[in-house]
Amino acid sequence: HETYQNEEGNWLFPDQIESFFELLQTQEQRHIFLVRTPVTPESNYRDDPKDIEKIQNAIDSLPNVTFLDYKDMVLPYSYFMDKSHLNGAGAKYFSDILAREISTILKTPY
Repeated sequence: HETYQNEEGNWLFPDQIESFFELLQTQEQRHIFLVRTPVTPESNYRDDPKDIEKIQNAIDSLPNVTFLDYKDMVLPYSYFMDKSHLNGAGAKYFSDILAREISTILKTPY
């Protein structure tokens, strides 16, 4: 696999990203949600804004795909198992919020 490290030090796999978007294009009859989950402010995971912009532009060209970005959502530290991953209580809390938003977008009862 061709890989490169962006300015923020994250490893990207362009061929995998391209394959992923090709797959999304084959699913026009389904509404697909891509979700970026909350992380703590201390998380060492940093996105290169240019990469996010490229991904957002690609998603915007697919009318059946919605990107929900919760990376900066503030949650109590007790909802995390580490700096970047929700624990069971955090996952349950976040899942309820996510379900409500998806229900609203799809205009279906929650």
